[in-house]
Amino acid sequence: MVKLADRRELSPDQIRAIELLKDSTGSWILMGSAADAVSYEANRYAQGLLTYALLEGMQGAALEGDQVEVSKLFGFAQRQVEDLAKGIGGIQRPVLSAPKGQTFPIGLLKEEDRRQIHLATLKPQLLRARAQDRVTFVDSLNLLPALRAGLRAASLPAMRGAQQQEPALVYLDSVVDEIPDALIPQVLYEPGQVSVKFSIRLLRGNTPVVERNVELPTGSAEALGKALVAEIIVASGTAK
Repeated sequence: MVKLADRRELSPDQIRAIELLKDSTGSWILMGSAADAVSYEANRYAQGLLTYALLEGMQGAALEGDQVEVSKLFGFAQRQVEDLAKGIGGIQRPVLSAPKGQTFPIGLLKEEDRRQIHLATLKPQLLRARAQDRVTFVDSLNLLPALRAGLRAASLPAMRGAQQQEPALVYLDSVVDEIPDALIPQVLYEPGQVSVKFSIRLLRGNTPVVERNVELPTGSAEALGKALVAEIIVASGTAK
């Protein structure tokens, strides 16, 4: 690298980075988790937690000016992954190995470079949808299966490299434990001859965060479920 630098016009930042690098030796290894532990790839972040944390660090949170310094980047990612895992109700502890502990720069990222690092917008997480008649307290219209199927379909992730739009939410139907910041959709309805009145609530714990009231024409459970999913997507986008 030093010989190559002699043949090129380098900026002062590049020259300083090479001077630091040429006197440094050693290896740094960052693993997503221990061999017998879990490493998550979560729909909420559209990629693995370690990848997300590394990109977040390179956007600026772990930079020293424009310099990507290995100990600072890996240390940031290690701490950040633990916090990201808590956000999906999991535990993930990356393993960092640096036998000689000697840090060195591994790159330079100018502002225009950092702007090209795109992170997925965090998606709201929904758990265990509920639906019932406001009067009888049972699901007399049998809406719940259609509602859950619609939410599962709405949260399917796009394939890598696909042009289709990213899902607006993540629906976790089978999760029993509570997840911090997750929302529980609750639908109460009053059937009528020509229409059904709905009250759509998004609960965090037992506390309503968003509530929407809509009236839809009487129809099949599938049609009503599809319309309710659209309303829930809008409501989840306004939840704080």
